[in-house]
Amino acid sequence: MNARARAIDLDGVAGLFVYEDGGRFVIGDDGWGLHVLPSAWHKGDRAVAALDDAVPAHKHLPQPARDNAVHRRARWHTRVLAALTMLVTSPTTWWLLVCVALAGLVASAATRRLEWFAPAAALGILSTQMTLYRRKKRRDAATRS
Repeated sequence: MNARARAIDLDGVAGLFVYEDGGRFVIGDDGWGLHVLPSAWHKGDRAVAALDDAVPAHKHLPQPARDNAVHRRARWHTRVLAALTMLVTSPTTWWLLVCVALAGLVASAATRRLEWFAPAAALGILSTQMTLYRRKKRRDAATRS
């Protein structure tokens, strides 16, 4: 199973299946789709309403209620793992760590507390390497397609 997060640009929506049971299935121009089940999302009713408002009415495709629709929220550990995965893979996180490491290096030099220097330097090296690795990976993926 691919654990990558997917997003659908609202400007590129091909259609929105509107189920009578409250669920939605939005399809992007690229063929990817995303299920939105109100009972499976925190404030799911708001998410469905926002989706209905964001997608033009002529792209709404009414559907009957589904007998086999599973309307249950993911377990807490699944949600926590998804949040941590999103946090770790975010380039913003790694740039923030670079800034924190630089601040630690400056603070250790200014206060002459050498015990702060090694962790700050290691954090800076790790976050810089991870940021450069992600940029190279993104560039390689762009050249392949």
